[in-house]
Amino acid sequence: MEYSGFLQITQSEAGGDSAETERAARAVLTTLAERLSRGRAHDLLRQLPTEIKPWLDTERSAERFDLAEFLRRVAEREGVDPDSAERDARAVFAALGRAVSDDAIAAVAEELPRDFEPLIAEARSRFSQVMPTERFVAAVAERARLDPSAARRAADAVLEALAHRVTAGEIDHLIPRLPFELREPFRRGGGAAERMTLDRFLALIGDIEGVEPFEASEHARAVFTVLREAVGDDDYFTLTAGLPPDHNVLLPPP
Repeated sequence: MEYSGFLQITQSEAGGDSAETERAARAVLTTLAERLSRGRAHDLLRQLPTEIKPWLDTERSAERFDLAEFLRRVAEREGVDPDSAERDARAVFAALGRAVSDDAIAAVAEELPRDFEPLIAEARSRFSQVMPTERFVAAVAERARLDPSAARRAADAVLEALAHRVTAGEIDHLIPRLPFELREPFRRGGGAAERMTLDRFLALIGDIEGVEPFEASEHARAVFTVLREAVGDDDYFTLTAGLPPDHNVLLPPP
């Protein structure tokens, strides 16, 4: 693949003008080089256009960081917000998947932690759609009749409380499907699979959010409804299947 083709694919996936596209590609691939071993980065170099090679050419040892840190570095290099950085990273990985062999992508995937799966999926053309944070929060705001800042607090609180109820494995599985800025509250819950009644669950949401339990109940209903839309039925039902029957009042109907 030629350099112009690589940038064309990136631009078609992410939008923006040519300068923004090149800046995004440079930011993503430079950051990827920091995460990969020298050998793995050099394997990619051999299959990529000459113009791209300086971005991946590294003699440093691989740094260990997760997807959140990867996107933070991309955002910093581009001068954009985290959601835009994630969109651009997906676009660049989509172009990467068309520029190098399947074996090369598989080798990259072996070095990256599980939370990079949405990006690897782009490179493998399994387009895993993630709802943007802004859209998630706007949907919660509409359903719960809240302003955007209050809806964001509600989403954070419900996801953090929910993560207290589920296992660490379920958190790891769902994290890649959540909007980027809502992943940290979900991680904070800890995945302790804590047993609690509905009243205790609502009290926990209320404590985190700073509202009364009856308000927490309304907010939880809104967040659960939007969560199902965001992650899809299969992951949603897997996540909520372990909740006790008294929690069903918070869940959208089948």
